[in-house]
Amino acid sequence: MTTTSSTSVESAGLLAHDSQVADLDDHLPIMFRADVRLQTSGDTVRLFSLLGSFALGKVSADISSSLRQLATKPTTLAELSSSLTDREVPQLRRILDRLSHLLINHVIVDGHELARFEPLARDARYQPVSVSIEAAVKLSKFAFFRSRNDVFVLESPLTKYRVALIDPLACGLLTKLAKPSTARALAGE
Repeated sequence: MTTTSSTSVESAGLLAHDSQVADLDDHLPIMFRADVRLQTSGDTVRLFSLLGSFALGKVSADISSSLRQLATKPTTLAELSSSLTDREVPQLRRILDRLSHLLINHVIVDGHELARFEPLARDARYQPVSVSIEAAVKLSKFAFFRSRNDVFVLESPLTKYRVALIDPLACGLLTKLAKPSTARALAGE
């Protein structure tokens, strides 16, 4: 049984909560999950998803356009912000922070997609961490690798994300993580 919740988010009200906004990477391509549908009416945007529905009020036409763009292709926050006013940029950032569980983070190198980080839970927050090039890392014993929708995915009951491995190179790299390896060793240096 699926429970759908509805949340109303007044965008103007979001402007008062600066300290609660997570750092969004301006250059990491993001896109709404495939199940997200947008509906606009005047200055209101409604988003519908398997994870719930949301109503955004007092949304400018440019922000509404940015949200529609996120439903069609991976786009960076910097690209979305380029057509917005100085007042609209923080508003869009707050909206995306609030809806971050509906955003897929894409790993694209030289125009080629390697992987996607897909949220699995409403409270999922994409927060990558820096790891030293000399630090040894390996996959958790709880991680599992399987096929889903014609791509391989990496999942674990310990995380709120699924990693879709789009490029075969990413799949090959994953096999090297069965034992502790450094980033330098994985890069073949």
